[in-house]
Amino acid sequence: MSWLRQALLAVLLLCSGCTATAWLEDRVDDDDSGDDDDSGDDDDSGDDDDSGDDDDSGDDDDSALACRLPVPDHVVLANDVLGDTFVDFYVPTTGWALAALHASRQIAGLADQQIDLRLSPSFFFALALETATFGCTEGIAPDPLDASNQWTRRPETDAQGCMLIEEASVWLDLCRMYPDDLPCDPDGYADVIPSTDQATTGRDNVEPGVLAAGWYAAYAYAMLQYPAAGALADPDAWFADAEDPAATHKLLTWMHWQTPFDTSLASVFTSCAGGPVEDCLSATPWVTERAVSVAAHTADLEAASATSCFDRPLTAALVDDYVDAIAVLFSQSDVEAGRAAAQQALVDTGGEGTSFQVAADAVLDALDAGLTVRLRCPGANLTTFYGIGCPP
Repeated sequence: MSWLRQALLAVLLLCSGCTATAWLEDRVDDDDSGDDDDSGDDDDSGDDDDSGDDDDSGDDDDSALACRLPVPDHVVLANDVLGDTFVDFYVPTTGWALAALHASRQIAGLADQQIDLRLSPSFFFALALETATFGCTEGIAPDPLDASNQWTRRPETDAQGCMLIEEASVWLDLCRMYPDDLPCDPDGYADVIPSTDQATTGRDNVEPGVLAAGWYAAYAYAMLQYPAAGALADPDAWFADAEDPAATHKLLTWMHWQTPFDTSLASVFTSCAGGPVEDCLSATPWVTERAVSVAAHTADLEAASATSCFDRPLTAALVDDYVDAIAVLFSQSDVEAGRAAAQQALVDTGGEGTSFQVAADAVLDALDAGLTVRLRCPGANLTTFYGIGCPP
């Protein structure tokens, strides 16, 4: 026995009550073979990626293991989802993971306008749980770590897509605010949002739907200044002082269904700064219930994302798939320039099979730069349609 083995044995004997931690690189067990299930991400253009996963785990540092990007995966939820208990949340495809991270990063870009709205990837997953529970995709992939765990197909959600984007309200205002960025011709909504007729189109429109939800959240946040929405002079300051830590998630979810034009918002700002905001929401009870649920799911997922995160290998084919998916939303942009920038970013951060946690943010930032797309508060159009400006 070498001196190193003797030393390790001595440590173990002295610390018989301690907990031992094994790095994933050192494990050779059934769980590791479960990692091969990443290749079971059939939706994701057949990642033969577990060989790429092996490359990542071969890194001498811990970068591929750390949850650097807060994209949760494999979390048992503490709160019911549409009546189901102990839901075992998993991210069905790499496209979902990219879209949630992308929407979050675009929202974070509002800091350039001194707007203090931040929405984590968990918020977009939580919203999807309460809209369609990921059931808007034909042949949705099961959990790659447990084939018995699979999101239920919900074709009744197809007409408004996985994020339930309503044409006459949400999409209408998106086109009022961002006509130069989004496809607002008469067929635009049908191309971008519904998940219908997938056998013909080959599209479930998940990714553009998630991004559209993010852009609507930016608009709705600014609209809190509108007189009918409560005439909130400084949304950033109100949310910073509110006693309800989930106030932002609850109100943005509520407006996703109810729009910013319901007068009960005014009572939130005048009477509920010191308690749960739902106590002052008087609209349809199920809307308020779902707003509270989205906030609860967001908190669960955010808490878990530091240690249980999405980290399958990212490949050139998956990047191409994602660009193809969002191209309908940004059809007025230079899609091919965005594609080339995203692919180059993947090469620069490690190339084919690089860990999602290592490369995804750089790929998405490069994609936006190539598309020349930047989410912003639509000041001039807010003034034109509603007589207000961006938050101070």
